Amino acid sequence: MRKNNRLLLFTALIIGTYLVCGGENVLSWRHQLLSFAMESGSEIDNLKIKNLELEAQLLNLKIGNKETEGQKVAAKVYSLYPFANRSEIVINKGSGSGVEEGMAVVVENKIMVGRVKRVYPNSAVVQTIFDKDFKTPVRIGESETDAFYDGGLTAKLSLIDAKSPAKEEDMVFTADKNLPYGLVLGKAVNITSGSPLKEARLQPTYELKNLRNVVVIVD
Repeated sequence: MRKNNRLLLFTALIIGTYLVCGGENVLSWRHQLLSFAMESGSEIDNLKIKNLELEAQLLNLKIGNKETEGQKVAAKVYSLYPFANRSEIVINKGSGSGVEEGMAVVVENKIMVGRVKRVYPNSAVVQTIFDKDFKTPVRIGESETDAFYDGGLTAKLSLIDAKSPAKEEDMVFTADKNLPYGLVLGKAVNITSGSPLKEARLQPTYELKNLRNVVVIVD
């Protein structure tokens, strides 16, 4: 019994010494490292988006799609944590700012997030491109190959002409008459061979959960 008591006392002394002499420093260093990792991850995401935006603008220049000057409304993305899903986001701008149903929502200027689904005076619900009910005509790459986009967890590109020059990692962009032309959804990957039609998957270009700022294209 005495032996057990001594063991408990010795263990308590070690833990106490750790906390007094080094524990706080270790916890502080751990906190700093985690904060740095989170900030670095956020910066990397921002750099990826900036790089993609430049690629999207270059693609639009190559296909002769000139930038249109229109009204845009900047908005913040509300947190839906811990009940967030990839199908919808909520933004802090609504009808009071000129936002209407069907308007395109983007990151930067050319990267598609989704379209406005419901509008309230000071907020709006946005259906994202990852929603299973998000469907739209699109085109692929500089060849502007026609395809059809089906959203969802494994977003699919279908009805691609088997003879088209569309290739892996070509950009996929909007060609729907109800959306601005040339907004990039992502990149085409896993293109299957087939006749007369091919299929592919869409590779997303950003993490939806990391979005904090978006833009609604009003005009």
